[in-house]
Amino acid sequence: MTNGIERILIVEDQPECLEALEWGVKKVFAEVPYDVAKCLCDATRYVQEGKYNLVLLDNKLPYDEGGTADYDGYRLIPLIKATNSKTTIAGTSSLSDEELGDLLKPDFKVRKDWMKTKEDLEKVLSEIQRMKEGNNPNE
Repeated sequence: MTNGIERILIVEDQPECLEALEWGVKKVFAEVPYDVAKCLCDATRYVQEGKYNLVLLDNKLPYDEGGTADYDGYRLIPLIKATNSKTTIAGTSSLSDEELGDLLKPDFKVRKDWMKTKEDLEKVLSEIQRMKEGNNPNE
């Protein structure tokens, strides 16, 4: 467990992006186990288990593995929060907030780029630590 993070879910269908996210997770959360969902169906199933403290969530996903990325992964945000309200969601979409429209937004953004992924995950971990210690600057 790394500072309250016991298990991570990575939701990403693109192999290169998934590889960068997995690398970042291994660097920042070295001892924390993680699962990978490559489509909306698998992500929904994992989320319903409710065992994740951190979800790295892509927005454009196929419904089934190997399909076309036509579904909004961010539509899972209400289910994630309903299943475990303390789960931190880091969105990995490259779309702007304007392009995402009225979809709920994740707690944080993480870029799917080798060095930037690690940097962003370190910031997410730092914010999680700060919130756990009761030093939330947004309060």
